[in-house]
Amino acid sequence: MMRKTSAQDITDFFYQYDEHITHIAVAHTTVRAYNMDARQMERTLEQLQQACHLFRRRFSQRLYGMKALRKPDQYGPLMLTTIEGGCGQDPRMTIHYNFALGNIPSQLTTDKLRQVFAECWSKQEMLTTDRLFLVERNQAETGWLRYITKEAHSGNLGTWDVRNTQIPHSALEAD
Repeated sequence: MMRKTSAQDITDFFYQYDEHITHIAVAHTTVRAYNMDARQMERTLEQLQQACHLFRRRFSQRLYGMKALRKPDQYGPLMLTTIEGGCGQDPRMTIHYNFALGNIPSQLTTDKLRQVFAECWSKQEMLTTDRLFLVERNQAETGWLRYITKEAHSGNLGTWDVRNTQIPHSALEAD
């Protein structure tokens, strides 16, 4: 019998990669979930996941060039990804993504990384850089992984965007 994934399972999975996280980001979409019915929300989340997938592919290529396509397990950023704001309780809140990032090329400054991230994020429909936050992890509050899984601990197990979580195992094992 298969056991259902719990909020703690998600958090524990993320913590496996804790030592590899160098940057954190919050990136907003143009979508407000307020007053959406379940069917609209499902369709919207699917569209946002597709937009994030295209962002992720473009972002990886900008960081690593064509190697990101040929050897993504070695040449790609670590991206632990959650999506929040889909509960629709606050009319002012937009649906947004949280990212824990790692395996970033060492020659990139945080400012340059933020610029590349913003450029790739803004290329996708429904995604906006109006409220983009990206910093080195050591400049953020402690407990980031617990923070980005808070919706899971509140009962929304769909907060983890599994499709857009990317783990370059070969690169991380080489560290």
